[in-house]
Amino acid sequence: MLNLVPNKPLNVSDILLHMRRVHAGQQVVSVGADGTIHHTSYENVTDRVAQLANALKGLGVQVGDCLSTLAWNDQRHLEIYFAVPGLGAICHTVNPRLFSEQLAYILKDANSQWLFVDPMFVPLITPLLGGLPALKGIIVLGGASQLDPAWAALGNGIQWYDYESLLSGHARQFDWPVLDENTPCGCCYTSGTTGDPKGVLYSHRSTVLHSLAIALPDSAGLSATDSALIVVPMFHVNAWGLPYSGAMVGAKMVLPGRFMGDGAMLAKLIAQEQVTLAAGVPTVLQAWVNHQSTPVDNDLRVIVGGAACTESLRAGLEALGCEVRPAWGMTETSPIGTVNRAGTDEHRLSPGQAVFGVELRIIDDQGQPLAHDGEQSGELQIRGPWIVSGYIGKPGAEAFNEDGWFSTGDIARLYPDGYMHITDRAKDLIKSGGEWISSLALEEIASRHQEVTTAAVIAMPHPQWDERPLLLVVVKDPQNVDEQTLLDWFDGKVAKWWKPDAVRFVDALPLTATGKIDKKKLRSLYTESD
Repeated sequence: MLNLVPNKPLNVSDILLHMRRVHAGQQVVSVGADGTIHHTSYENVTDRVAQLANALKGLGVQVGDCLSTLAWNDQRHLEIYFAVPGLGAICHTVNPRLFSEQLAYILKDANSQWLFVDPMFVPLITPLLGGLPALKGIIVLGGASQLDPAWAALGNGIQWYDYESLLSGHARQFDWPVLDENTPCGCCYTSGTTGDPKGVLYSHRSTVLHSLAIALPDSAGLSATDSALIVVPMFHVNAWGLPYSGAMVGAKMVLPGRFMGDGAMLAKLIAQEQVTLAAGVPTVLQAWVNHQSTPVDNDLRVIVGGAACTESLRAGLEALGCEVRPAWGMTETSPIGTVNRAGTDEHRLSPGQAVFGVELRIIDDQGQPLAHDGEQSGELQIRGPWIVSGYIGKPGAEAFNEDGWFSTGDIARLYPDGYMHITDRAKDLIKSGGEWISSLALEEIASRHQEVTTAAVIAMPHPQWDERPLLLVVVKDPQNVDEQTLLDWFDGKVAKWWKPDAVRFVDALPLTATGKIDKKKLRSLYTESD
């Protein structure tokens, strides 16, 4: 029989049109560079998205062009999220926390033709302009007063615009084209901790399906009754897809601008805007926990991702009255892969179960699938409709196989009830005397000590055992704890041969551009200096 359901392509512009038709009165809250809090409506945002699309079309932007952003979580960035894909172009979010060499590499590798840049980040890109031959113009995210005429002399004929003047005078309606749903709409690069950053493309189809998955009750559980504080950066895997999913369901969106790591601002927004959902990486959420002295008045669920949720962070969030939902994903997975909706004690710190649409498995060293019995560990693989199948310029990368499985590089256990426990990153495992030690497990135990605020474990070369664990910690007060006390803390919690050989007290641990502890830098510092 014939299919009687029209096969309409899935487009990001469908989300935009729906948010205008159904949720026009909903609010977008955006924090400016000076800390002022601005409120506007979905209706006004969609009007401005249409103006931006008309302006970009007037500049000659074509289907498939790459338009990059160096911007915070704010209203203008949200408008770019919809206008650029709606045209059929690619919205390429760039992490401003990367080194200049990485920024230059990413912009050139992506063949970026236009760049939206927050005024704060202009100094980051001006030294790079001579090495970006494809770049046609730069749009500074502000008004005419924030456009320095001297910038026009920089670069080889690169045009400079200010965002507000560019939009001014353009129509507030746009005839959005119906695109093939496999058309690329977004691009993010991996952080490059193990080499050059790698580019990942997302399609209209994968983005819309991913947005639906995030809104599911056992995922983020987004709805029109929510006020969602998007703490995870919009330059980090599309803010985990929350701008699209939030717009899809009509949630109030709260965008903290450059104050994503400011505990006081986050506390103010959570109280003032009656936030019911917040999402961020552990280091940023810890800043809020450290600032917030009393439980929140409103029901607040918190998505913790980007790195493992430690027991101390979970306990801190729960003490403030929050429901904690650890999650896991990667740039290559769009990123949502798993969410822990209501784990038992056994699964308290697990990143959860696979959301509908994706499958998980673990394999041994020969590539053979292992049982999901909660005992065997193997390399974690994932596949699904929003899991990418290759990198830009590297479609045949060995991490991807012909059956659609992507090798994550994580070592994990899978349980019969679908819960997944990550035991370590493959490159962070410590091999001692021919046996493996999980650095992640040791870090979690160390973080439970009342004096420890942050912990990292790395492998140190050893003449007899090959490698032995070294514990690096940031503590509340060095006068209250010494090395032996921390080493004794592991007694009875792990096998004796798992215990770290030594402890180093440090003032701070280096972080990657995405807020994770930089193990690569720690290894270079401590393995080369000892």
